[in-house]
Amino acid sequence: MLKAQIFAVGLAAAHVLAPSLAAGQNYCDDEIEPGESPDGKVMTMMSMIARHLLAEEFCGAKPEPLAKVFVVVELAHGCGPRSKLEAEAGLKERQIADPKQRQEFLEIIFPEIKSLSKPEVVTIMEKELGGCSDLLKERQEVLKRYSQ
Repeated sequence: MLKAQIFAVGLAAAHVLAPSLAAGQNYCDDEIEPGESPDGKVMTMMSMIARHLLAEEFCGAKPEPLAKVFVVVELAHGCGPRSKLEAEAGLKERQIADPKQRQEFLEIIFPEIKSLSKPEVVTIMEKELGGCSDLLKERQEVLKRYSQ
């Protein structure tokens, strides 16, 4: 199950990091109607947050506010303006600084991670996500996009 979740995380991350062909379209409909499935933006958001946390937890990346991921994903989906997105993200207020809270958030996305050892998680990350080098590179791209 964890392998399938990590694979889905990888696919969703590729979506936000790929050049946007639909930059002019508005995908900011945050309303989910009865019977409507969550859109790709939600999947991308969870994927990027998971990858961000995996890079910090298992690859030694410096902790960064998760709200930066929120802003980058929203901008990639044609949402804006940036100042409004940053205000909504509450960059300082929503930062999960406590390592225990960050681990709990990661466990919400990947419940099976609790029962795996660090080497087992790293092996799965290598096979499914390209390992720490790819996670760190993607994370750097998100932070670069945020700073633009």
